[in-house]
Amino acid sequence: MGNKAFFQTARRGDPFHAFYISDDGYAREMSEFIVSGWNSFFRSVSDESRLVAVGINKESGRTMSVSLYDITELTDPDPLMDRAEVEADYSWSEASWDHRAFAVLEDAVEIEAPDGDIETGLVLLPFSGWDLGREGYVSGAQIFTFGEDSLTRRGMMQHGTPVRRSFQAARDLTANLSEAELALFDTSDPDDPVELGRVNLLSLPTRPTPLPTPTPAPRPTPGLPSSAP
Repeated sequence: MGNKAFFQTARRGDPFHAFYISDDGYAREMSEFIVSGWNSFFRSVSDESRLVAVGINKESGRTMSVSLYDITELTDPDPLMDRAEVEADYSWSEASWDHRAFAVLEDAVEIEAPDGDIETGLVLLPFSGWDLGREGYVSGAQIFTFGEDSLTRRGMMQHGTPVRRSFQAARDLTANLSEAELALFDTSDPDDPVELGRVNLLSLPTRPTPLPTPTPAPRPTPGLPSSAP
């Protein structure tokens, strides 16, 4: 990101580091911010003035979350602008180790935030976990929207089996893929996604059905006339 670099270490604490990289390649740490839990992946948005991070929040339980950071000033001691969690008290996700599992999209929606700001960014985060309110296991993909200064948790797309990929197939159309199913949702209203249909992948044939072996034509007996015209 030009002369900026960011990363997070994980030991007893989980600080978020901001560095300035000079044109001749020298790095200087500008600030350090202690995060509750950790961030697994970062995505730059808003012309590289913000970072969207996917990771774990340990403030209450241990659950998947999305964070929004202001990175306009590298010396800012508190760059965290907003943070939101999935709808589960304890959760995990393939997005913790595989950047292909989730999606961060700009100019994908236009929806009002609780504070009145307009949010146009979209985050699709698959997760599985335990929800104390429902007293049961949940699995699906959580929708978040974000703007310049805000981040909001929206609706959840129930799936039933652990989602490995959540992505936008077309505008207002989200696909969620697990080992067992592919589901499509209308996400034109991020607060209330509507399932359009799903395919059970386990019922599909795992290999092509072999074609029958053709029976070879009989060969004429030597010395006898062929029956072929």
